[in-house]
Amino acid sequence: MLTTLATVKNRLQLDEATVKYDALLNLWLARVTGRFENETNRTFARTVDYQYEFGGADTEILPPLYPIEMVSAWELKTNETDGWLPQTNVDYLLRRKAVLSLSTALGVEKAIGRVTYTGGYILPATTAPEWDPLPIYNTGEIVLHQDLPWLAQELVGAGNVPGDGTGYWQALPWLPNDLEGAAVEQITYWFQNRDRLGLVSVSGEGGSLSQFAKLDLLPSVQATLKNQTRWLN
Repeated sequence: MLTTLATVKNRLQLDEATVKYDALLNLWLARVTGRFENETNRTFARTVDYQYEFGGADTEILPPLYPIEMVSAWELKTNETDGWLPQTNVDYLLRRKAVLSLSTALGVEKAIGRVTYTGGYILPATTAPEWDPLPIYNTGEIVLHQDLPWLAQELVGAGNVPGDGTGYWQALPWLPNDLEGAAVEQITYWFQNRDRLGLVSVSGEGGSLSQFAKLDLLPSVQATLKNQTRWLN
């Protein structure tokens, strides 16, 4: 989720020990994340081995999950009998860590391409995984945990990076502060106007999905989401 219950309760000046509204707020945390993703045509949470399908003749690939860290596989499917066939030596360019530009298309228009990659943001309150120490060679080349291959180039020659992996974890792309702030302010608005908006029932799931989809977003929130939108062709 784009923020935490503790952050929202602090913004609302609710005592941390008071749990009266926790179920409702937790539900809204999930709802605001879904709404923001729908509004921006994006997926935010960092995912390893995320798969995205695109037209076989496409050369400009715009996955919904970014920033992109590392591409691990390209595949092409032209029929269900053969299924997904690995594509090797694919020449591509990663632009702004958000767009994959292929030198040539993987296939024809009726085929389906698929890319497997790691990308997205580390969300608030995500805890660092435990992994084996990551050595740094004298040349500056870094041997990384398999989940963090993109940092091999980002951190070469970076100097003192903790061997326990914390330095690599901190260097991953965290959710931008303006997105988390927008989520906090939107939930605060819903909470403070819950009676007028009809968002008062946990048993009714704190408002239906269709109800949340129709609620107006704050102007400041709309402006933030506009800057984070994945514009589609």
